[in-house]
Amino acid sequence: MALKSINKQLHDMIRDPLPLISAGPVGDDLLHWKATIMGPLDSPYEGGVFFLDIQIPTDYPFKPPRIKFTTKICHPNIDSNGNIDLDILRQHWSPGLSISKLLLSICSFLTDPNPDCGSLEISNIYKNDRARYEATVREWTRKYAMGDNSSIIEEQQKEQLETPYNVANAYNNAAKWIWKYWKEETKEINGILCKVMVCKVIEDSDSPCGKTYIMRDEPIKDAINHLINYHNITKISCADKRPEDNQEELWKLFADWIIEDSQSINVIASSKFRQLFYKFDPTFNMPRQENISSIIYTSYDTSFSQLQQFIKNEATSISLAVDLWKAKNHQSYLGITCSFLDKKFELREVTLDVACVRYPYTSEHILDALKDVLTRWKIRDLIFTITTNNKSNVKKAILDMGKVNWLGCTANTLHLVIERAVKPAEILIARVKRYIDCLKQNEFLEEEENINPAELLHTIMNFPSQYSSDCFAIKDYRKFEKIRLTQNEMNLIRDLKSILDPFLEITELLKGNNTYSLINPVLLEIKNKFCSESGNNMEINFEDEVTDRNRRIQINEPVDCTGLIDRIKLNLSAAIDHYWKDILDPNFIFFSILDPRIKNLSFVSSSKRYAVEDLLYKKYREMRSTMEIEPDKNVDIKQSQQKTSSILASLKKPAFPIHVNEQNSKNLKSIHH
Repeated sequence: MALKSINKQLHDMIRDPLPLISAGPVGDDLLHWKATIMGPLDSPYEGGVFFLDIQIPTDYPFKPPRIKFTTKICHPNIDSNGNIDLDILRQHWSPGLSISKLLLSICSFLTDPNPDCGSLEISNIYKNDRARYEATVREWTRKYAMGDNSSIIEEQQKEQLETPYNVANAYNNAAKWIWKYWKEETKEINGILCKVMVCKVIEDSDSPCGKTYIMRDEPIKDAINHLINYHNITKISCADKRPEDNQEELWKLFADWIIEDSQSINVIASSKFRQLFYKFDPTFNMPRQENISSIIYTSYDTSFSQLQQFIKNEATSISLAVDLWKAKNHQSYLGITCSFLDKKFELREVTLDVACVRYPYTSEHILDALKDVLTRWKIRDLIFTITTNNKSNVKKAILDMGKVNWLGCTANTLHLVIERAVKPAEILIARVKRYIDCLKQNEFLEEEENINPAELLHTIMNFPSQYSSDCFAIKDYRKFEKIRLTQNEMNLIRDLKSILDPFLEITELLKGNNTYSLINPVLLEIKNKFCSESGNNMEINFEDEVTDRNRRIQINEPVDCTGLIDRIKLNLSAAIDHYWKDILDPNFIFFSILDPRIKNLSFVSSSKRYAVEDLLYKKYREMRSTMEIEPDKNVDIKQSQQKTSSILASLKKPAFPIHVNEQNSKNLKSIHH
């Protein structure tokens, strides 16, 4: 948008020149201009020629250009570096102001300064001794902007006319082809008849470009630069033109670079970028944004068809990971990733889509967005399990699909378990968080915001074993004493660290892609550590899934720690039972019997193990009739790379003594071997 607006303003200034003012880009860089202002008549600046540098931001006209004088000038609101203290260049900027209007305002500003701001010394002279002020201005104008400094003026004029880079001499030898795009005219410029070259390339607005160059100082160079950077015309001669098929291949490679390196497609519009490419290869025809967009769309369509066919051929069952989030513009999106095992039993993952969800973000709208994606990919019948967070609208959308298993995100569920379990100690944890912050940053507050559940483990597990009061200033010591933990509070936090330490281990253990078989065993193992019969009588509010994150609690008074640890243990057991109601269901435990690390199922009773073995054999018979199992000779289990885990080690203990019938024993051996 900036380049189009600037280009239009440039054409307007060429058609209707401003009195006493001239301006234009440096070479073909539309974001860098030079301007000249003739000193206004009947003013101390009369007779002077003042040069200005204009830097235009890429988000123009929404942000003002940076304009400064490069000619030294005496003015209350222009500093020694040429910076202009003008409100329309800062807080009063309006996108409706053009560069020509800005220059007119600056020209008027020369004779109508604002003495209440800017240079204090010059402003005082302007207010109290106007004759002295005008004499000083005339002297500066004579010294820096008139005949006494003509060499500087000529150098600045030369710099303004030069292009930012040199083009090879071969351009002049290839001058004939450019007249297809230019015409020669005679125009009156500053009272002098001059021969000029006018660009006649038809633009998107169906009107000629109209760019004009005076027929002097090698106009062919400027004309070719203009064709290269504004019209994508890089033909030097027919013999040098790159074949079309080769050109398309380069465009595809160009699109690959943009995609794989996450480059902005707007880089194509950069004049410097085009100049760089032209230096590398003058025959390369720089694509337009529309060309790259077309290549990306075509590539996506091709890749989509290939991926769709690959999933159809390889997948017999698919698991989805669905994530719902809200962008800064408050639009919600649904990220959908599918996972499946191919015919070689290798895990495959494909991001299907990032789909918009209609407002309001109800389960119906979420389900509509999900169904649209699954229908387009033609995989609805293959969906076995969908993993999401525990938000009620997302969960309900999955359950309403039918014939699909919903699985809550383990990490998210663990956060909820911990949040509910440590609710009785929320004030103590807030005091601990502030205590740690004080040790690190020496900051004090009278209140603390409610802690996000994701921070609970971090807060508790990073509790320091000791502190030094030397890091506090004496004036802060009284404030520190208010949140300094008592011995009982410190002991309780240390006990809480030992209780929650297994949860850190679980988070590390279950973050891989092949650990579903461990979820129920590790949860049972950790639950048994603080399970109690009285836990069934615990009353925890699980309905209020969304807590008030902005609620503030008082943290100045010590917390009564009596019985807190026991309540937290019971809460942990009750929370696990609530969020994993089917923790002992054979349909979920039977995944563990396929895991060679824990296939003896030592974490459940013998009756549960019987049920799981029977279920496994039943499913084996069902699958055997439809699939032919071939041994994989390429499996390489790297035991040395497996991480050790205390929880996992405890699951490998000997199983309960059991007695199974001979036939069932043979069946199980045939499955495992």
